Amino acid sequence: MQFAMHSMIVVNDFAGNVLSQDNIDILKRFSKVFEQSYVRFLDLQKAEAQAREATIEAALERVRSRSMTMHKSNELKEVIRLIFEQFIHLNINVGHAGFYIDYKVHDDMHIWLADPNIDPFYAIIPYFDTPTWNSFRDAKAHGKNFFTNLLDFKTKNKFYKSLFKLFRIPEDAKTFYLQCKGLAVSTVLLDSVGLYIENFDGTTLFGGREYFTDAFRKSISTNLYPFSLDFIRKKPKAQAKEAKIEAALERVRSQAMGMIESSDLLDIVVTMRNEFTATGL
Repeated sequence: MQFAMHSMIVVNDFAGNVLSQDNIDILKRFSKVFEQSYVRFLDLQKAEAQAREATIEAALERVRSRSMTMHKSNELKEVIRLIFEQFIHLNINVGHAGFYIDYKVHDDMHIWLADPNIDPFYAIIPYFDTPTWNSFRDAKAHGKNFFTNLLDFKTKNKFYKSLFKLFRIPEDAKTFYLQCKGLAVSTVLLDSVGLYIENFDGTTLFGGREYFTDAFRKSISTNLYPFSLDFIRKKPKAQAKEAKIEAALERVRSQAMGMIESSDLLDIVVTMRNEFTATGL
């Protein structure tokens, strides 16, 4: 029997007895109270989702702001460090975060890697037969923009032993990687830059797409584009104009993120007019 709009209370009597009218009335009263509780639950669930989205958007805004202040390509190490920190802030189980730079024009992996124990660094990794590399090549060949890998203990160790032959790794780091349960990787590929996160639990695969949303991909792609080969090949004048426009957009974004009251929208309109004028419109 259903008495609540959003929920149902079911009472089973395994003795086969029929409920008395008094018990039915009591059940109805409990059902009404439970409906109130369930409506409250839905409200809280919605509020939690909105709070989560606001937290993610705030994290994205920090990344946007830092990437807009870059002047040299090697400052990508600060951006990937910040992205890694924001994943941690969002309570995402992540041990590494990294960029694939201009992956469409390179046969090797050109990466910037953020690690919690050392400064971000740049590395070039040549191809070798491993699931992560093979998935990467398959995604490039077929235009996939998102893929995941989960390496068990044995496969993970084979992967890292191959890496150890290419790079000088401290012994304590080797011990750490070889003792980890596994390796889970989620990767998103943008127009010219890829972003990946990974952990070493061997069981958790992030859920992935929640954190690689279309808005997230667009934000990262927009802010890293000035440091891709496509952009660098543009004429200096066009490059300067694009940077000026992006800086103007960022000032409007920042003011919008700081709105407290709806009446603040008027100030943003004024700012937009000034920014239009400053860009020559």
